[in-house]
Amino acid sequence: MNKRPLFIIFILGLYLWATAQNPSPLVQEIGLIDSDTYRGNTPPGRLIVGLELSRSAYYKLIQNGRTLKGGLFLHGFNSFSLETDNFFDRSGIHTYTLELKAENFMVKKELEIAVEMEDTAPPPKMEPPDEKKEYTVLMYIGDQLVASSKKLPPAEPPKKIEMPPPPYQIDPYASAAEPDYNVSGVPIMAAAMAIYQTIKDLTGKKEQYAPPQPIQKKSVIFSTFRRTSPDGQFYKATAKISLRIRR
Repeated sequence: MNKRPLFIIFILGLYLWATAQNPSPLVQEIGLIDSDTYRGNTPPGRLIVGLELSRSAYYKLIQNGRTLKGGLFLHGFNSFSLETDNFFDRSGIHTYTLELKAENFMVKKELEIAVEMEDTAPPPKMEPPDEKKEYTVLMYIGDQLVASSKKLPPAEPPKKIEMPPPPYQIDPYASAAEPDYNVSGVPIMAAAMAIYQTIKDLTGKKEQYAPPQPIQKKSVIFSTFRRTSPDGQFYKATAKISLRIRR
Protein backbone atom coordinates (compact mmCIF):
# COMPACT_ATOMS: atom_id res chain seq x y z
CA MET A 1 0.00 0.00 0.00
CA ASN A 2 1.29 3.42 -0.97
CA LYS A 3 1.80 5.38 2.22
CA ARG A 4 2.49 8.75 0.49
CA PRO A 5 -1.17 9.90 0.22
CA LEU A 6 -1.71 9.03 3.87
CA PHE A 7 1.35 11.04 4.84
CA ILE A 8 0.15 14.07 2.86
CA ILE A 9 -3.31 13.87 4.48
CA PHE A 10 -1.67 13.64 7.90
CA ILE A 11 0.49 16.73 7.27
CA LEU A 12 -2.50 18.68 5.92
CA GLY A 13 -4.61 17.74 8.94
CA LEU A 14 -1.79 18.76 11.27
CA TYR A 15 -1.49 22.14 9.51
CA LEU A 16 -5.24 22.79 9.73
CA TRP A 17 -5.24 21.89 13.42
CA ALA A 18 -2.30 24.24 14.12
CA THR A 19 -4.00 27.02 12.17
CA ALA A 20 -7.20 26.57 14.14
CA GLN A 21 -5.26 26.69 17.40
CA ASN A 22 -3.17 29.75 16.39
CA PRO A 23 -5.13 31.81 13.85
CA SER A 24 -3.37 34.60 11.98
CA PRO A 25 -3.66 38.06 13.53
CA LEU A 26 -6.94 39.77 12.75
CA VAL A 27 -5.33 43.16 11.99
CA GLN A 28 -2.46 42.60 9.61
CA GLU A 29 -1.68 46.25 8.78
CA ILE A 30 -2.99 49.65 9.77
CA GLY A 31 -1.90 53.20 8.81
CA LEU A 32 -2.82 56.61 7.46
CA ILE A 33 -3.82 57.02 3.82
CA ASP A 34 -2.07 59.99 2.21
CA SER A 35 -3.99 62.25 -0.15
CA ASP A 36 -3.38 65.34 -2.29
CA THR A 37 -6.35 66.98 -0.55
CA TYR A 38 -4.15 67.33 2.56
CA ARG A 39 -2.21 70.07 0.74
CA GLY A 40 -4.15 73.19 -0.19
CA ASN A 41 -5.41 76.51 1.08
CA THR A 42 -7.24 75.09 4.11
CA PRO A 43 -6.45 72.31 6.60
CA PRO A 44 -8.05 68.92 5.82
CA GLY A 45 -11.50 68.32 7.27
CA ARG A 46 -10.89 64.61 7.83
CA LEU A 47 -8.19 61.96 7.89
CA ILE A 48 -8.47 58.48 6.36
CA VAL A 49 -7.20 55.42 8.26
CA GLY A 50 -6.79 52.16 6.31
CA LEU A 51 -6.38 48.63 7.64
CA GLU A 52 -6.00 45.08 6.32
CA LEU A 53 -7.96 42.30 8.03
CA SER A 54 -7.37 38.58 7.79
CA ARG A 55 -11.12 37.94 8.16
CA SER A 56 -14.38 39.85 8.40
CA ALA A 57 -15.13 41.52 11.72
CA TYR A 58 -17.59 43.92 13.30
CA TYR A 59 -16.05 47.15 14.55
CA LYS A 60 -16.70 50.14 16.80
CA LEU A 61 -14.69 53.37 16.93
CA ILE A 62 -14.79 54.96 20.40
CA GLN A 63 -13.48 58.25 21.77
CA ASN A 64 -13.83 59.34 25.40
CA GLY A 65 -16.39 56.59 26.03
CA ARG A 66 -18.59 57.69 23.10
CA THR A 67 -19.10 55.48 20.05
CA LEU A 68 -18.40 57.53 16.93
CA LYS A 69 -19.19 54.90 14.30
CA GLY A 70 -19.51 51.17 13.78
CA GLY A 71 -20.32 48.50 11.24
CA LEU A 72 -18.81 45.52 9.45
CA PHE A 73 -15.30 45.32 8.03
CA LEU A 74 -14.73 42.69 5.35
CA HIS A 75 -11.73 40.50 4.75
CA GLY A 76 -9.00 42.55 3.05
CA PHE A 77 -8.67 46.33 2.85
CA ASN A 78 -11.02 48.61 4.81
CA SER A 79 -10.95 52.28 5.79
CA PHE A 80 -12.68 54.80 8.04
CA SER A 81 -12.45 58.58 8.46
CA LEU A 82 -11.68 60.79 11.45
CA GLU A 83 -13.16 64.28 11.69
CA THR A 84 -10.50 66.95 12.29
CA ASP A 85 -12.50 69.92 13.58
CA ASN A 86 -9.83 71.08 16.06
CA PHE A 87 -6.79 69.03 15.03
CA PHE A 88 -4.80 71.88 13.50
CA ASP A 89 -5.42 74.72 15.94
CA ARG A 90 -2.35 73.64 17.90
CA SER A 91 -0.11 70.61 18.46
CA GLY A 92 -1.74 67.76 20.38
CA ILE A 93 -2.64 64.07 20.64
CA HIS A 94 -6.09 62.64 19.86
CA THR A 95 -6.84 59.14 21.20
CA TYR A 96 -9.35 56.58 19.87
CA THR A 97 -10.22 52.96 20.64
CA LEU A 98 -10.96 50.56 17.78
CA GLU A 99 -12.84 47.42 18.84
CA LEU A 100 -12.98 44.46 16.44
CA LYS A 101 -15.07 41.35 17.01
CA ALA A 102 -14.63 38.29 14.81
CA GLU A 103 -16.37 35.01 15.59
CA ASN A 104 -15.88 34.40 19.32
CA PHE A 105 -12.97 36.74 20.16
CA MET A 106 -12.42 40.50 20.35
CA VAL A 107 -9.42 42.69 19.54
CA LYS A 108 -8.87 46.24 20.83
CA LYS A 109 -6.47 48.75 19.32
CA GLU A 110 -5.63 52.10 20.92
CA LEU A 111 -5.01 54.66 18.17
CA GLU A 112 -3.14 57.91 18.86
CA ILE A 113 -3.16 60.66 16.24
CA ALA A 114 -0.31 63.04 17.10
CA VAL A 115 -0.32 66.42 15.36
CA GLU A 116 2.80 68.61 15.43
CA MET A 117 2.28 72.11 14.03
CA GLU A 118 5.10 74.05 12.40
CA ASP A 119 4.05 77.56 11.51
CA THR A 120 5.74 80.90 12.00
CA ALA A 121 3.69 84.02 11.45
CA PRO A 122 5.55 86.77 9.56
CA PRO A 123 6.44 89.96 11.44
CA PRO A 124 3.80 92.69 11.23
CA LYS A 125 4.11 95.13 8.38
CA MET A 126 5.68 98.47 9.25
CA GLU A 127 3.99 101.53 7.82
CA PRO A 128 6.41 103.60 5.70
CA PRO A 129 7.19 107.01 7.19
CA ASP A 130 5.39 110.00 5.76
CA GLU A 131 7.94 111.86 3.65
CA LYS A 132 5.74 114.92 3.09
CA LYS A 133 6.97 116.89 6.07
CA GLU A 134 6.08 120.49 6.60
CA TYR A 135 8.77 123.13 6.93
CA THR A 136 8.58 126.76 7.94
CA VAL A 137 10.03 129.74 5.99
CA LEU A 138 10.94 132.78 8.11
CA MET A 139 11.88 136.24 6.81
CA TYR A 140 13.91 138.65 8.99
CA ILE A 141 14.97 142.27 8.51
CA GLY A 142 17.86 142.60 10.85
CA ASP A 143 16.73 140.94 14.02
CA GLN A 144 13.03 141.55 13.39
CA LEU A 145 10.76 138.78 12.05
CA VAL A 146 8.61 140.32 9.30
CA ALA A 147 6.99 137.19 7.74
CA SER A 148 6.63 133.45 8.20
CA SER A 149 4.98 130.69 6.18
CA LYS A 150 4.55 126.90 6.40
CA LYS A 151 5.37 125.01 3.25
CA LEU A 152 5.18 121.43 1.92
CA PRO A 153 7.88 120.09 -0.35
CA PRO A 154 6.85 120.28 -3.98
CA ALA A 155 5.41 117.11 -5.41
CA GLU A 156 7.79 115.13 -7.56
CA PRO A 157 6.91 115.67 -11.19
CA PRO A 158 5.64 112.57 -12.97
CA LYS A 159 8.30 110.61 -14.65
CA LYS A 160 8.24 110.61 -18.39
CA ILE A 161 7.61 107.12 -19.74
CA GLU A 162 9.54 106.45 -22.88
CA MET A 163 7.31 104.66 -25.36
CA PRO A 164 9.05 102.19 -27.66
CA PRO A 165 9.03 103.21 -31.29
CA PRO A 166 6.44 101.50 -33.50
CA PRO A 167 7.71 98.45 -35.34
CA TYR A 168 7.20 100.13 -38.67
CA GLN A 169 6.23 103.44 -40.21
CA ILE A 170 3.46 103.67 -42.78
CA ASP A 171 3.77 106.33 -45.43
CA PRO A 172 0.25 107.00 -46.74
CA TYR A 173 1.72 108.38 -49.97
CA ALA A 174 3.94 105.41 -50.66
CA SER A 175 2.90 102.84 -53.24
CA ALA A 176 3.13 99.97 -50.71
CA ALA A 177 1.63 101.08 -47.40
CA GLU A 178 1.36 97.55 -45.94
CA PRO A 179 4.24 96.73 -43.57
CA ASP A 180 6.48 93.76 -44.12
CA TYR A 181 5.77 91.46 -41.19
CA ASN A 182 8.37 88.95 -42.39
CA VAL A 183 6.15 86.03 -41.31
CA SER A 184 7.62 82.55 -41.25
CA GLY A 185 5.59 79.40 -40.75
CA VAL A 186 5.10 75.72 -41.53
CA PRO A 187 3.86 74.65 -44.96
CA ILE A 188 0.32 73.27 -44.96
CA MET A 189 1.35 69.89 -46.36
CA ALA A 190 4.05 69.44 -43.70
CA ALA A 191 1.55 70.26 -40.92
CA ALA A 192 -0.97 67.79 -42.35
CA MET A 193 1.66 65.03 -42.50
CA ALA A 194 2.68 65.72 -38.89
CA ILE A 195 -0.95 65.46 -37.70
CA TYR A 196 -1.42 62.23 -39.67
CA GLN A 197 1.72 60.69 -38.16
CA THR A 198 0.60 61.66 -34.62
CA ILE A 199 -2.82 60.04 -35.10
CA LYS A 200 -1.16 56.95 -36.54
CA ASP A 201 1.19 56.66 -33.58
CA LEU A 202 -1.67 57.03 -31.08
CA THR A 203 -3.95 54.51 -32.75
CA GLY A 204 -1.11 52.07 -33.38
CA LYS A 205 -0.18 51.70 -29.71
CA LYS A 206 -1.71 48.76 -27.93
CA GLU A 207 -3.28 49.31 -24.56
CA GLN A 208 -1.03 48.01 -21.83
CA TYR A 209 -2.64 46.55 -18.74
CA ALA A 210 -1.26 47.90 -15.48
CA PRO A 211 -2.24 45.94 -12.38
CA PRO A 212 -3.67 48.09 -9.58
CA GLN A 213 -1.13 49.08 -6.95
CA PRO A 214 -1.90 48.32 -3.29
CA ILE A 215 -2.93 51.30 -1.20
CA GLN A 216 -0.02 52.44 0.94
CA LYS A 217 -0.67 52.83 4.65
CA LYS A 218 1.77 55.20 6.36
CA SER A 219 2.61 55.95 9.96
CA VAL A 220 3.47 59.61 9.19
CA ILE A 221 1.99 62.04 6.66
CA PHE A 222 2.24 65.81 6.20
CA SER A 223 -0.35 68.48 5.50
CA THR A 224 0.42 72.03 4.29
CA PHE A 225 -2.07 74.87 4.14
CA ARG A 226 -2.37 78.65 4.52
CA ARG A 227 -2.92 80.68 7.64
CA THR A 228 -3.67 84.39 8.06
CA SER A 229 -1.73 86.59 10.49
CA PRO A 230 -3.57 89.21 12.60
CA ASP A 231 -2.56 91.95 10.16
CA GLY A 232 -3.91 90.01 7.16
CA GLN A 233 -0.73 88.41 5.79
CA PHE A 234 -0.86 84.87 4.37
CA TYR A 235 1.79 82.32 5.36
CA LYS A 236 2.29 78.55 5.07
CA ALA A 237 1.70 76.15 7.95
CA THR A 238 2.85 72.51 8.05
CA ALA A 239 1.32 69.75 10.17
CA LYS A 240 3.14 66.48 10.86
CA ILE A 241 0.50 63.81 11.48
CA SER A 242 1.61 60.54 13.10
CA LEU A 243 -0.37 57.38 13.86
CA ARG A 244 0.71 55.33 16.88
CA ILE A 245 -0.82 51.95 17.74
CA ARG A 246 -1.06 50.95 21.37
CA ARG A 247 -1.51 47.18 21.70
